Amino acid sequence: MFFAIHQREHSGDEVSAGIWIAGWIYHFLLPLNRNCLLE
Repeated sequence: MFFAIHQREHSGDEVSAGIWIAGWIYHFLLPLNRNCLLE
């Protein structure tokens, strides 16, 4: 997946990938933070 991104020209594709990764990390860490706060 990352290979295909790097092979493309520098455009909005890399930005979209960064946003997707950031969103995934945010979606994955948010429940963990909530669990820590509940404890």
